[in-house]
Amino acid sequence: MNSETEFPSPTVESLARNVFGAVTTGYSVKSDKAGGGGIFLPAGTEGLLPTLLDGVLERDVTVHAARSPVRATHRRIDGREVYFLVNDSSKAWQGEVSLSVTGAGERWDPAATAVAQTNLGPRVSLKLEPYGAALLRYPSARLSQRRKPKSNALPHLSQHPVPDVKPIMIQGEFVRAELTPDTTRSKPGSPAWRASVVLTRSQVDTFMFLRFNFPEPIDLSDAQFLVLDTWVPDGQQTGNQLLVIVQEKGGGDFLAATGRSLGRPGHQRVFVPLSGLQLAGWSKDEDGELDLKRVSEIRIGWGGYLGTEGERLEFSAALPQTGSTSGPGPAMSRGR
Repeated sequence: MNSETEFPSPTVESLARNVFGAVTTGYSVKSDKAGGGGIFLPAGTEGLLPTLLDGVLERDVTVHAARSPVRATHRRIDGREVYFLVNDSSKAWQGEVSLSVTGAGERWDPAATAVAQTNLGPRVSLKLEPYGAALLRYPSARLSQRRKPKSNALPHLSQHPVPDVKPIMIQGEFVRAELTPDTTRSKPGSPAWRASVVLTRSQVDTFMFLRFNFPEPIDLSDAQFLVLDTWVPDGQQTGNQLLVIVQEKGGGDFLAATGRSLGRPGHQRVFVPLSGLQLAGWSKDEDGELDLKRVSEIRIGWGGYLGTEGERLEFSAALPQTGSTSGPGPAMSRGR
């Protein structure tokens, strides 16, 4: 546990012990008599943080649309509450936003450097051009409601496996690969496979991925996360992490890091927010956005590793799952 100046920080570790008690490696939500508390998320579950925060702190900017491209920040400038909202997308966006404000507000158009609307209430209809922005200014802000955390209360998470397909491997030129069922870690409805490779040349760029290819596109539009269960054996030294790639049928490859290190032994479950997938640098897509209703392939693996000839790398992976929580969508802005 670190601070901005200490790695690790004894002060932060002491505070964590006071809040959570004994060191834990699992989820933990603790409350105290004063109405405060703490949330601990183990590595791989960081994607759950926005939902957990929604359970304890009201947003001061809320966009009333799922997977909105609108991003927001809030500052107090010259005694006024100023909200900057931007459409982080190549497509025009239209919708409504709510703000924790009081009094009549006004909207400024940054491009025209002029007031575009006046007498605004706390709920505002906006139309933003591609990468367009709006400045909203109000006389005062209402303090966001704070809710007492409930000990051990995590968001309800529903998980569902993707269609059961057997993966195949793709690997670089200087990689000798083998894929076998992992009977030890397979469960009914959740088969697992062991992927092991041996590098055949030193200091060259290598990669290997498991490809879960679906005969017909699958619809992930109701999901918030990909949930990946992986296992790594003892003794691997690489600091590379597993990556996930989602392919749109007829479109591009969209990439995200999982945070799951190939040098960390044992089992780890990671939650990869689908909103965090970005068009891969090598890929092309007509609109640059992943159509979650037309997912044709999911890949799990690693790349960009400059290893040593004869080095063995291995991991096991279960059939991917999708996940969604009972909480609202991605967080926008909480505080200043």
